[in-house]
Amino acid sequence: MTLFLAMLAKLFPLYATMGSGFLLSRAFGNMSKTLAQIQIYLISPVIVLTNMMKLDYSADLLMMPLILGTLCLSISFVTNYVANKAGSDYAPLLAQASGAANLGYLGIPVAAILFPDHFIPVYILTLVGGLIYESSVGYYWIARGKYTPLDAVKSLFRIPLIYALALGLFLNALGLVIPQMWEGVVRDFMGAYIVLGALIVGLGLAQNKKLTLNFKVLGTMLGIKFLVWPVAVIALLALLRLTPFAPPAQYEPIFMLMSVLPLAANTAALASLLNVHPDEAATAVALSTVLSLAIIPAYVLFFGLSHG
Repeated sequence: MTLFLAMLAKLFPLYATMGSGFLLSRAFGNMSKTLAQIQIYLISPVIVLTNMMKLDYSADLLMMPLILGTLCLSISFVTNYVANKAGSDYAPLLAQASGAANLGYLGIPVAAILFPDHFIPVYILTLVGGLIYESSVGYYWIARGKYTPLDAVKSLFRIPLIYALALGLFLNALGLVIPQMWEGVVRDFMGAYIVLGALIVGLGLAQNKKLTLNFKVLGTMLGIKFLVWPVAVIALLALLRLTPFAPPAQYEPIFMLMSVLPLAANTAALASLLNVHPDEAATAVALSTVLSLAIIPAYVLFFGLSHG
């Protein structure tokens, strides 16, 4: 219990910032769109670009986004198949949500708290696999009947992070490094990302003024997120260790952390935009985020993920 409380205290500033975003939104209205635009079009690309320039990458590291993307696809396809076989009207929502997680706004700050600095570029490289899933197949699941698979693929080219990633790896391959005079600015951008990301999560939670307690749907979504995902990651990593495609052992904790992050905020946003059970989606995202306050520290201790 003492260790759990110590881990909770370590993450408390992040959760407090989320709470501040919640209170600000309730007091002054929804400010998340402007902050999200700043995050998506300025801060996030700078973070990705600079971290890719720092990355000492190799073939085994480049397998990491592929492994994560494969997990996202596999779990979402199985969920889609089972939900459709059961005749569930919630199949599009369940399929999309099952393969997505809050890897960025919440995941990067948690990773920055738990892991040493050299893990962060690898974490960011890995989350690209989840980003590609969310922007292609995940987008298609929830938009079926309204958009074509080609439209979903085209959406990838509207994501600034993809270009920042490619440019960062290209500059890395050329041997270019970040000038010393910019190192402080880069650290400031990372700090801004952590603060704004937590605020955006809190602002998003504040918009869920109506809770729709469909316990069957909630139980399914939370069960997949907090039970199926960790088991699937453990099983896949054990299997990959028997093959030449295993990720570097020192970076396996990245997958373990990603497996216990809450549902993606984009799940609620897409469900609202496309009117696909938006109330149930918003409730599930809000509940999973609140539950993560206890679940993440518990899993971190259970898996031994924290490095100091």
